[in-house]
Amino acid sequence: MALRLAASENFALAQHILDLVALCLGASRDAEGIASQRGLAAARLDAIKADTLALITEPDLRIATMASRHHVSERYIQKLFEDSGATFTDFVREHRLMMAWRALRDPVNHWRKVSDIASSAGFSDISYFNRAFRVRFNKTPSDCRQDAISAT
Repeated sequence: MALRLAASENFALAQHILDLVALCLGASRDAEGIASQRGLAAARLDAIKADTLALITEPDLRIATMASRHHVSERYIQKLFEDSGATFTDFVREHRLMMAWRALRDPVNHWRKVSDIASSAGFSDISYFNRAFRVRFNKTPSDCRQDAISAT
């Protein structure tokens, strides 16, 4: 099975490879500085994303928490996410919504209330969850669940 990457991910991957090649071939001091910073930033963003995903169900997950855990400023994390084409909030919301979407479609969770699923995905405000879900999937959580039931 081939892995498909978005254009921004392809660009980032190509940039990392070029940076590594430049460092291996002995790039100029300026190019070396740029390449090492880009590599460090990418590694740091990956670590922050992994840590964020480990805490994704925590309703009080904040960028300040991640900044403290990784000993960097909140602004630095914002910049890392901006450079990747998203925001910290977008990243967290998307992963929480996908977690809720999978739970709503899973027959094992059919008995669970939508509010319980939203809460277990890290949403503390059911109204916000419903609005965000509708914007992301163009249907309500209940409709999503009903579609899954109808498909079986």
